[in-house]
Amino acid sequence: CANCHEAETMKLIVTNPALEEALQAQGKDWRTFTRQEMRTVVCANCHVEYYFAGEGKYLTYPWDGGTKIENIASYYQELGFKDWEHPNSGAPMIKMQHPEYEVYTADSTHFKAGVACADCHMPYTRDGAAKYSTHNVQSPLLNAEAACGQCHTDVAYVTGRVATIQGQVRAAMDA
Repeated sequence: CANCHEAETMKLIVTNPALEEALQAQGKDWRTFTRQEMRTVVCANCHVEYYFAGEGKYLTYPWDGGTKIENIASYYQELGFKDWEHPNSGAPMIKMQHPEYEVYTADSTHFKAGVACADCHMPYTRDGAAKYSTHNVQSPLLNAEAACGQCHTDVAYVTGRVATIQGQVRAAMDA
């Protein structure tokens, strides 16, 4: 619970000092975010691109030029940072850890529509009159009716579209 919630109040909070620092560098204060915004930013406590800078291995988010993947790639290029060199070409390579937050908040149709990470990955459920997030963090496809059906009336179409897109991405990766 403590990765996302304040212990006394269960209010959503940023717990990663590097995230708070990166947001401040962008002129953002997470304490002013709406609850819906917090339902995405708490995921960035972990689901972000980062690296360990300098001798002290300081946890750093490469967001100085922005959070789009192109901005992050430029940041690393300007810094001259690389995780390794490609054995055949000698090209500098970077292992992007898991930039889900950056990809989602940069160009996502769902993000632009005001949908939070938790809306799909922890959809609301009810127990009597109580409504709460499931906290069973998982692929929305594992419970598509609850995760997608809150907004999409044709869940079968949505899941089919996702399967098509994932298949195209897989084919491109394999090629």
